[in-house]
Amino acid sequence: FLGWLRDWDRRSPMASWLWSRASFENLAKHFAGLLFTRMPDGRRALLRYYSPEVRRALEQVMTARQWTQVMAPLERWQVWQPLQGGYLVYDRETERTADA
Repeated sequence: FLGWLRDWDRRSPMASWLWSRASFENLAKHFAGLLFTRMPDGRRALLRYYSPEVRRALEQVMTARQWTQVMAPLERWQVWQPLQGGYLVYDRETERTADA
């Protein structure tokens, strides 16, 4: 199943790959708490941090504090980059590492 999922992701990026020692329950609770954010005008908005396209854009606007909050239970987060033919890897410690 994992091979099929990886192949599918490379054809049509759809997944974020997460490495963590936290339980699924703790990960779900953590990320559920990040789903909504406040816009500058006070409106609530869905923050699609889990989308590979959105995740790449977030690195341009996130502060170090925000990055720490998002990555708290994770050791690594990677997303497939079809144009580069490799994974973009984010580590909790370094924010982003070289493409894998």
